[in-house]
Amino acid sequence: LTVLSYRKSSIDGNLRGVIVVYRNLLAEMKRNDIKNRDIADCIGVSARTASNKINGRSEFSWKETCSIQRMFFPDLTKEYLFGTDSKTPF
Repeated sequence: LTVLSYRKSSIDGNLRGVIVVYRNLLAEMKRNDIKNRDIADCIGVSARTASNKINGRSEFSWKETCSIQRMFFPDLTKEYLFGTDSKTPF
């Protein structure tokens, strides 16, 4: 799993860093009609927190990735679901 890292720019004070995109997780959620609320209920967080995690604004814990994979995608690997494409937001 990817660790997000952010740093403040000394020039303009804006946050700079890496945005993590869980493309496979998002695609599988869509294919299986799984909503952010379903993921939130599974890992015991608010819908907003789940959305932030799914969209790469914050990290999933190992326990959360295991819970999501076991409940919704038992035939898929965590490596596939939570493999990332990292993009720099500049």
